[in-house]
This record gives sequence, structure tokens and C-alpha cells, in this order.
Amino acid sequence: MEEEADKLVVDVVLYLYGTSLDPVTVSANLGVEASKARISGEKWVTSSGKTVTTKTGFWSLETDRKTPSISAQVQTLKEKLKFARDPPSAIPGVDRAELNIFVAMQSSDEPKTYTSSLTADDLLWLSSLRISLTFDLAY
Repeated sequence: MEEEADKLVVDVVLYLYGTSLDPVTVSANLGVEASKARISGEKWVTSSGKTVTTKTGFWSLETDRKTPSISAQVQTLKEKLKFARDPPSAIPGVDRAELNIFVAMQSSDEPKTYTSSLTADDLLWLSSLRISLTFDLAY
């Protein structure tokens, strides 16, 4: 199983977007610093050396867990957000909020199966955030 886990990437990330999003305000409301954040209009240099301007501000929070369990990652996110004063979608400046679940499996000649689940408590907590849930699958 450990060899299989090396071929699997699972990430759960909270993303918040807004043209007037202020990362300091978001962090204060959620009680945690962002993994990554940019304000609208901010200039930055890509890994290829190109300077770009951020059109929409964003704030993200990663679980930083190395586990294939979506539920375990959701629980980590819940722990990180335990001091949140407001649901992410209710924070001033946030136009769109989503939780992204990304699963990537290394391709091979043999078909692979990945199974994970969310508990009823996970789903209840996620619904309390009042955000969209997106899934990205890569194989």
C-alpha cells in the first residue's frame, strides 16, 4: 500500500477570491494565516521569470497533509479554522469561496482504483462553511 501511496497525490485547499479581498481581513476573520495570498493589482514574478499582475485577489489555506484520506485532510482544515469568526463566504471582500479536492494518480498500464470518503460530520461541517466544493481528478 505504501508504494501505491507514492503514486497518489491528494490535496484539500480552501480558496477565497475577490476583487476587493484583503488577506489581512480574511486571516483575522478565519483566525489563521493564509498558505498563499495576493491582493488585486499586486505584481509578482512567475517561476518562468514573467512579471504578471493579479486581476482578482485570493487567499488560500492548504492542509499540508501527506495522506490519501480526504476525510483526514478535511479534519485538518477544520482544526486550522477552529477560531474562525465567520463562514468564509461572509467575510467582507470575498466574492467566491470554494473548497477544492484534488486527486492525482500516476498513470500506468494497469487500471487503478482510489477510494476515499467523507463522514457525515465532515459533510455537516463543510455545509456550515457555505462554500462551493470542487473536485479535480488527474490520472
